[in-house]
Amino acid sequence: MSAFEEMRRDGRVGEQTVELFVWSVSAAVRRHRYPPPTGSAAWTHAVCLEWVIDLFDKKGHDVAVRLFVHAVDQISFAKLVRRTVENELKDQAKATTAGKLRGRMRTLLGKEAGFVDATSLFGGDPAWTLEGFGDAIYLGDWADLLYAPALKLIEPIRELNTAGPTSKENADKLVTAARVILTEAGGAVRDQVLATALVKLFELEVAEMFLGTDGNTMAAIEGSARSPEQQVEAIEAGDRMIMELSTDELRGLLVLEESDAVAAVLMPHIPNIQDFLEALRVKLQNLIGTDGVPLGTLTHVLNYARHLPDVH
Repeated sequence: MSAFEEMRRDGRVGEQTVELFVWSVSAAVRRHRYPPPTGSAAWTHAVCLEWVIDLFDKKGHDVAVRLFVHAVDQISFAKLVRRTVENELKDQAKATTAGKLRGRMRTLLGKEAGFVDATSLFGGDPAWTLEGFGDAIYLGDWADLLYAPALKLIEPIRELNTAGPTSKENADKLVTAARVILTEAGGAVRDQVLATALVKLFELEVAEMFLGTDGNTMAAIEGSARSPEQQVEAIEAGDRMIMELSTDELRGLLVLEESDAVAAVLMPHIPNIQDFLEALRVKLQNLIGTDGVPLGTLTHVLNYARHLPDVH
């Protein structure tokens, strides 16, 4: 039974509807790299569930009902839930160190030659690139960008004011670092990712409080099997899931949390990428089910998808 059918039958939040909210949180944090709550190392299922419970307390327990009345099926209901979750996460992210730095960088980079607003490349998500990179988009791990040798030449920021103008010394360091990071990326980077990298580089906050991972966000969320028994369970469950997914759907998993604009570039042979990805989200949620899957299952599926031959 889908969350939409559950709401239509019962008229209130049930297990499937809660899982839809939890899934939406997991999807949003993968796409936008939102920091986990203070005290949590990563966006595990339990952390996502706790966040959803807090959302219900804040918005009212009828928040799902208010969204349901505007939906006509599971896909439209899932869209409304995902949008609500993303908006709430955005508001919360603005209060973090990285969130505040995004606004500061927007002011600084907007005045600097060579920096280009690349928001359009990410379907409306604020982003930056450098002149000469065109429409190139960086899809790698943000932590890898911090290995650029030139970053080691930048002096530390000893103190960054929380309000008011940025000192020229600190502004120069931030702008220089941003230029090096974007150069290393060779393409556009979301401003949330850029700000997160800068916070990590200059140690503006305890890293675990807003990063929560060792740089491999997907692995931190999906997890890796710890024991040989868990590995066998994950592989078997992953193989069953792979059998249920088409080749295009497996490729779609790799762009599932990208914006529709980015996904359309990476999968140009799909005529309506938005509907395709929404249907894939619903199918994946149904495959995972309310009981979940063994730790490492999704990592196994994603690794399989990454080794599929390119579409010619």
